[in-house]
Amino acid sequence: MKKLTALIFAIMAVAGSVSSQPEDREESNIFYDIYVQDSCLTAWVDLAPFLTSRVVERLRDGIELAIEYNAELITPRRFWGDQTVVSQTRTLRLSFRKITNEFVLSNADSNRTEKTFGAPEELSRFMSELEGICLGTIRQFSPESRYVAVFQVTTISLTDLNLAERPSDSSGSESPVRFLFRQFLHLTDYGRHQVTTRTRPFLLTELEEID
Repeated sequence: MKKLTALIFAIMAVAGSVSSQPEDREESNIFYDIYVQDSCLTAWVDLAPFLTSRVVERLRDGIELAIEYNAELITPRRFWGDQTVVSQTRTLRLSFRKITNEFVLSNADSNRTEKTFGAPEELSRFMSELEGICLGTIRQFSPESRYVAVFQVTTISLTDLNLAERPSDSSGSESPVRFLFRQFLHLTDYGRHQVTTRTRPFLLTELEEID
């Protein structure tokens, strides 16, 4: 048991040393827009600021990055709390192929459709021009109601430490070390960074319509 405890503390020390390495300033703002396009209430987020030089360096080192962004439309209520009207999430995965020296962006929500880029500048430009998320046709929402749009972006470094998938043996269990380390990562949110912002209350008639 003492050996197991010592091993857990050693793993925690390693994780702490990795997370304390100097990095770029983490993105603290979300650049967003919400508008009507093709009769669809569309929420757009600029993901380019999350492709920092530190992220590019890690991609080249083989550490992939997942970017999950969520757009939520709510109706604020004074006494009973906000009510969610609709919520949509999209997940992207960034990686680097050393053989071809290409950056790869895949959409985890549509059968891992991939696009490749020869330079980080090309990838950054593409991430800033991604299509917005359709929250629904404009006719689905009440024109008399006031709404608030909430945007949340979460970046996740996909290393072996994340233990994203739960491998199991024939008995369907995992080792005590792996279980304890998984709990440690869950409590510390290792490798995760989340930014959230929200709009002021608005009417649908205030939104710009784009052809």
